[in-house]
Amino acid sequence: MISAGCTQKTDLVLESQDGIRFGAHSANLAAFSDAFPVVGTGIVANEVVRMAERADVVLLLLQLTHRQRWLRSDKIPFGLLQRLAEASEKYFIPAVMEVSYYPFSAAALEHPLEVFVYAFKHGYKDILDTAAPGTLDLPFESTLRKLEMYPSICISWVCEELFLLWLSSF
Repeated sequence: MISAGCTQKTDLVLESQDGIRFGAHSANLAAFSDAFPVVGTGIVANEVVRMAERADVVLLLLQLTHRQRWLRSDKIPFGLLQRLAEASEKYFIPAVMEVSYYPFSAAALEHPLEVFVYAFKHGYKDILDTAAPGTLDLPFESTLRKLEMYPSICISWVCEELFLLWLSSF
């Protein structure tokens, strides 16, 4: 269930990557994000909008675009939080971006490389600075392989590694 007690009629269907369909409110999506059009801009009521995200992320995004108490984001498992944070950046949903920020930042100790990549991609310098030291103890070659799809992040990480290596020589 997206929102207990919600009586607003859905006028949009979102289909997750794994084929689950959700009724949605275009007005809520337009109010909470920049990625969804405003009501009356041409979306057909029964049109299915296919999403790249899995059902668990779509469900959370829809729950977080309702006027209700939000779930505690520090209780979301890291993998799901990571996908939720990426989706909130993709669809520019500021409230969800903010809800994801602190637990994601706190995860830098356990998941330094994933947090480093996220922070770099989305310009969170403070999170980047928190995560960077934890990446320096990771195996060099396997980390490079994980970063190869992000050339600018890879270059930044290698420069950080070399800089710290140079500093340690004094």
